[in-house]
Amino acid sequence: MAGPDTIDAWIRTAETYAGDEKRFVDDLVAVTPGTIDLEMGLPADMHSVMKERTAPRMDLVVAQGTEIAFWEAKCAVNGELRGDAPYTELPDGGYGEGPHVLWQLRRYQRWMNRHYRVVQVREAYLEATRILLGLAEMFGKRGPAIEAWQSFVAAGEKVAVILPPGIVVSGYCPSRADGSPRAESSAYAAKLRSFDKHKDRLSGHGVTVVTVSAKPDFPALPKLRPGTVSAVEDGGC
Repeated sequence: MAGPDTIDAWIRTAETYAGDEKRFVDDLVAVTPGTIDLEMGLPADMHSVMKERTAPRMDLVVAQGTEIAFWEAKCAVNGELRGDAPYTELPDGGYGEGPHVLWQLRRYQRWMNRHYRVVQVREAYLEATRILLGLAEMFGKRGPAIEAWQSFVAAGEKVAVILPPGIVVSGYCPSRADGSPRAESSAYAAKLRSFDKHKDRLSGHGVTVVTVSAKPDFPALPKLRPGTVSAVEDGGC
């Protein structure tokens, strides 16, 4: 039977596979009571072709009251957040140029906009949250996460799915599991300082963008509102 030493060894091994983005998501989960899933897989539809056949993943799924919201987590050093050229797509809907993250979000949006997907997602996360509540009850857990899940489940079929996903950007270099500082911290700070113009461009496409400059010790994600990720900056046609 596995003991504490075995569990510690598993954690150390897992740590070698955890990149900065995953550590950042861990930090967000710790202060986001409504978290109900990580890396939500979007399976391909039968008629999808080429890149659309792969299953993209949304990093964080959150119950915000009686709504389901999605967040894409990126580190400030990730080039997918940036692009000096205006955003463009290829005639077949593939990525052209500009901030690549916009293509990701528009792809998520296309998938979720299929009428039957909203019902599937709502039912799946209601069931998942019921399971989380059952586990919490089994182990006698209490706290804000339990309260958030209870409110969400109580809404039942009234639960709404909010699109588009938001982007949350880490402007700090997440620590290793042992808490030790890292040499990459200065690079993160510099990238965050130069991010403003890119943040404005993303916002101009209808995306909610949140930057987190230090490891959060309180909820960092605002409530998302319905909208759309436009292919044209400032929502033009």
